[in-house]
Parts: sequence; C-alpha cells; structure tokens
Amino acid sequence: MDGLIVKQPFAGYIIEGRKKWEMRLRPPPADKLNREIYLLSGGYALGKVKIVSYVGPLSRAAVLRTKRLHGGASSRYRYGWVVKVVWRFRKPVKYRHPWGAQVWVRGVKLLR
Repeated sequence: MDGLIVKQPFAGYIIEGRKKWEMRLRPPPADKLNREIYLLSGGYALGKVKIVSYVGPLSRAAVLRTKRLHGGASSRYRYGWVVKVVWRFRKPVKYRHPWGAQVWVRGVKLLR
C-alpha cells in the first residue's frame, strides 16, 4: 500500500477528522483516488485514509474562503484533496522512509 506524506500538525488534524482537505499544487494522481493509503508523518504511519475527490483549481479568494476545510493553507496551493479517514492507528507505527520521498511513498513497509 502506498502512503501520502503530510507534515505535522496537519497530519494530526487529518487523522483526528478536524481537517477535511489537504491542499496541494496539483490534483492527486488518478491511481490514488478512492484507494486506501497510509497517512505518513515524521517517520510514522498514523492510519489509513482515502482521497475521495478533489476540488480545483481554486482562486486565491476561494482558498481563503474554504479555510475551515483545510486549516488555513497558503493561498499558493490550488487543489483541495478531499480526504476521508478509514482507520486511525491506536499508536503511530514506524515505517521505512525511502531516501528522497517528499509526497508519496510506494509500497510502504511498516516496522512492527
């Protein structure tokens, strides 16, 4: 299973259900839509999520108007990835982070 890397505190907000959109510069890859993926942050998998859809490109004004959905991301981001939490791990699980990965990790290896 693949994983999406999101920095803290935003990954925590997503897994808690407080953040519904993850703002990015591009639309999500088509092969990642409606598939379970790990939510990764700081060397840990926090749970499983799905990118169920996306909105965009959004104007700067629209990004500011939708702040409650994405937690106030910079207005330079144009696409809101609609994220649904599938499963929240009781405790974050370490994973093997490949060198150079910044957005996606293919074939996440959890270290249990």
